[in-house]
Amino acid sequence: MKHPPFIAFLLLAHCSLSHAQLSLAYNRPRAGDKLVKYQVEYKDPGPSGENVLWDFSKLKTVNENYAVTYSAPEVLGDSLYVLGSNAYPVGAFAGDSELVVATEHHTQYFFRLKGDTLLLLGHENPLTQLEYVLPYTQAVFPLNYGGVTTYPYRARGTYSHTDSISTEGLVTTWADAYGRMVLPSGDTLSQVLRVRTWQGIVNHADTVVPSRERVLETCRWYTKGYRYPVFETVQSYNRSDSTAYFKTAFFFPPQDHYYLDTDPANKAIIDALWDLANKAKESGDGNDAGAGAKGMSIAGLLNCKFYPNPVVSDLTVAYEVTAKANVSFGLYSIDGFPVSLVPAKVHEPGSYSLSFNCSGLFPRNYVLRVVANDKVANGVVIKK
Repeated sequence: MKHPPFIAFLLLAHCSLSHAQLSLAYNRPRAGDKLVKYQVEYKDPGPSGENVLWDFSKLKTVNENYAVTYSAPEVLGDSLYVLGSNAYPVGAFAGDSELVVATEHHTQYFFRLKGDTLLLLGHENPLTQLEYVLPYTQAVFPLNYGGVTTYPYRARGTYSHTDSISTEGLVTTWADAYGRMVLPSGDTLSQVLRVRTWQGIVNHADTVVPSRERVLETCRWYTKGYRYPVFETVQSYNRSDSTAYFKTAFFFPPQDHYYLDTDPANKAIIDALWDLANKAKESGDGNDAGAGAKGMSIAGLLNCKFYPNPVVSDLTVAYEVTAKANVSFGLYSIDGFPVSLVPAKVHEPGSYSLSFNCSGLFPRNYVLRVVANDKVANGVVIKK
């Protein structure tokens, strides 16, 4: 990528966050993804609410370069998916895209995407084998700011191959805050959504204090254009007296999210924000991009123009398809949410046109996105 993707958010710090959401299209984990995280000093995650500023700029690095990779499950004899020490019939799933394995720091985490719900099935490392016999609900998409989900889970397993593990409890996930954050690198991100998760853990294998409940609290900060969080805090404490067992934090540098070049949906948002940031920088206020038609193209497949720009009511898109292609269009808010979509349709070579009714849109900037045979182009539309 030619430009550091997080700089766009620094330049767009003046933009407000009208909506905050995690979605299936932009935030589901995917086999083949890779990113890097750094363990840093712990800092209290701060209050819930709107327009929060989180400053993590002075946190020191504790450990560097924890690589996180996502992969498809191993298939045994075309009939079984192998997830650690467990195997599942292939016929029980819609396909291997339902399953993904996350590997970090000698531990594998096994996930299943079932409909709109991301489930954690278990995890394994050289010391611990844990299976969620009632799966742990990691996320339900879409997750909007203010949204809360609570689900039970049950886990069984072994520690050090001898000691049994038997736990259960509730997992509560709350999109509890949004705002801006200053990263340990010193860069500022706007349009950040924080998701807080509480996992209550009752350990039935503990014969000394069987009723003791421990809480594992994880806060994750997400920003537009990135599938995974950019910052995370983790703490564990005793529910009855809040005695802390451990606390830590992790920084996921945006430039080390290595999946972006094969993630057209998120990369389109980043590129559009970068283009808008450059326009804002050049014009001084971001509102003067010219009144004439704007063009964009996908080499060997499609050329198009959209006008008028700025637009008051109807936006016309005139496009020429130069080779047979599956083409779709979408108009998105600048923070990545769809406003109007034109479903994909196979086009023979020729000239076409369509229009978007923009009369009901708020005056601000939007992104026009065209996809032809999985290749993407973007343009900025200004609504008066």
